[in-house]
Amino acid sequence: MKVKFKLDVSSQLEKKISETLKENVDSIIESAIDKTIEDLKERTPKDTGYAASRWRTYKQNSFKVSFSFKNDFIIKFTETNDIIENDADYISYLNAGWSKQAPSYFIEQTVLQNGFIPSIK
Repeated sequence: MKVKFKLDVSSQLEKKISETLKENVDSIIESAIDKTIEDLKERTPKDTGYAASRWRTYKQNSFKVSFSFKNDFIIKFTETNDIIENDADYISYLNAGWSKQAPSYFIEQTVLQNGFIPSIK
């Protein structure tokens, strides 16, 4: 005589899987961001090194206001975006090819090579 069971994932196990997956994904993304920042620092044309030293990353939270007939206005925390920024006044000139040390659009090329899709904020 055989015993046969169909296994469904419990909500506890599903939560554990989801949390573990999120932690791993977050870790991979953080590593890729760190590498992107290092690559940008390396590829930024250097005279004084100021522009290369101005690369930074931070997280930006986005909120969404939505309406439904069941509830009145609901403000929901929707997502966190990772932002890479350089506040050197002349970084856009360097990116446009002003220096012979780096090709035009070296920023976008570097971001793409690291697996991200750049969008201007």
